[in-house]
Amino acid sequence: MSDGDSKADALQAIAEAYAGIGEKEKAAQLLSQALSVAEKIGNKYSKVFALQAIVEASAKLGEKEKASQLLSQARSLAELSGDEKSKDLTLQAIVKGYAKLGEKEKAAQQLSQALSLVEEIDNEFGKAGSLQAIAEAYAKLGNFRLARASALKILSDSRKAKTLALILEIWAKSKNPRLAD
Repeated sequence: MSDGDSKADALQAIAEAYAGIGEKEKAAQLLSQALSVAEKIGNKYSKVFALQAIVEASAKLGEKEKASQLLSQARSLAELSGDEKSKDLTLQAIVKGYAKLGEKEKAAQQLSQALSLVEEIDNEFGKAGSLQAIAEAYAKLGNFRLARASALKILSDSRKAKTLALILEIWAKSKNPRLAD
């Protein structure tokens, strides 16, 4: 992790703390600083994850429009990323950001793109991890059919079973909110 990553993370965490105690103006100022730092991060992958953290904090402050703009910026970085695994992980981070904003349609679109990128990953372990994350994200969006389809593409039986169990747990919690505790 570079100094820029650390500084952006620290500013984002402090901003969330200020927001938590009702100091939204101070939190917004710190998020603006965090964004400036994040934009200077050289590693595209690290930059996207810094932007995702800032998106989450912005969403908590009620600044959904700003958060959505940041996700668009992160999306552009994903397209510039070189290897398919980095693109896939970046898209997954973006999906989480859209999901946090409650923009399920945009999240589903990004998941669809991430799923097509996973097909190009040669490493079976990496591919399984990506498919597991995609399946979980689909389940959290309430699309259990696509979650199951993604999980069934995992070649490792143990990883496939764990992913299917996770999907079932998410489904059960969606049907009975008392299980969420």
